Amino acid sequence: RSPMRRDPKSPGSRTPANREAQFAWMAPANRAWLLLALLILAACKKPSFEENYRKGLESMTQENYAQARSLFTRAYLQSPDNLEVRYQLALTLVHLQQIKAAYELLLATEAKDHFQSSVSLPIRIELAKIFLGAKKYESAQARLLRVLEKDPHNVEARTVLATTLASQAQPEAAREQVDLLLALDPSSRMGRVLDATLDLLSRKAPLAEASLLEEVKLTGRSTESLVTLANFYQVTQQRPKAAELLVEIVQREPQNIAVRMQLGSLYAKMGDGASAERIFRQAGQIAPADPTAAMALPSYYVRIGDWPKAAAELESMVKKKSDAPTRSLLAA
Repeated sequence: RSPMRRDPKSPGSRTPANREAQFAWMAPANRAWLLLALLILAACKKPSFEENYRKGLESMTQENYAQARSLFTRAYLQSPDNLEVRYQLALTLVHLQQIKAAYELLLATEAKDHFQSSVSLPIRIELAKIFLGAKKYESAQARLLRVLEKDPHNVEARTVLATTLASQAQPEAAREQVDLLLALDPSSRMGRVLDATLDLLSRKAPLAEASLLEEVKLTGRSTESLVTLANFYQVTQQRPKAAELLVEIVQREPQNIAVRMQLGSLYAKMGDGASAERIFRQAGQIAPADPTAAMALPSYYVRIGDWPKAAAELESMVKKKSDAPTRSLLAA
């Protein structure tokens, strides 16, 4: 049959004039509306499991644990049997101090895991930490031994195991684990702390000091190693040595309010009131928006019972920025 001939005047005619009429609605303004509609549709598209999981990991890196929990929860609902997302969600719960929820999720995940996942060992280590915090040492130890059976070089598992044994008053067994730990990682801060603690328990303070000094050397006088050594000196009543180390950190990191506050408190314990006042005053000047730093000096005056100076500092603060907690303390 011959093909049907289309009437050039019919609406469906494909003449150039009619084609232009068909696309007349694509004027610039209408094209903008089309683009907006497409953007809205794209925004309404539900993020995939991979997107939620990836963004959750990014939030964890940024220490935005609340956002990470939300993203991992969405990913978990999309794939409830995925062990990696269950583990990451449990970690966010730990960071947010929701320990019971984290424990229940980890325990259920452990039951589904058969040592074939990338998070098989981390799951058991996190569970062991929770058991250790709850003083359920046998449960913690059993999991850590399984981890070390699979991976004898796992530094984190060996650290937690040494802590667990020390908590059970098994210094010899703990010492064995610490020695293995330091052999694996000589610069391990936790290993050095445990080493020093065990030496202190054995009344071997010189050995403890030597171990911590070695950590300071291996880490290039890192802030963490200096703080640990300073804490040791405070425990052993060697306060001038502790103060010297904290001064070094403050000079190197003027914005480190936590160490500055520790130094001020140490001066107060040493009876050096002038130095304590100076350090606490500097803290408030360096970080006026930090409530702890801002209240450091008046709080110090309150502790030592110097009410006139405490009132004067608080009155000055109220004049600059009046808030209910400061007014209440001033009234008290």
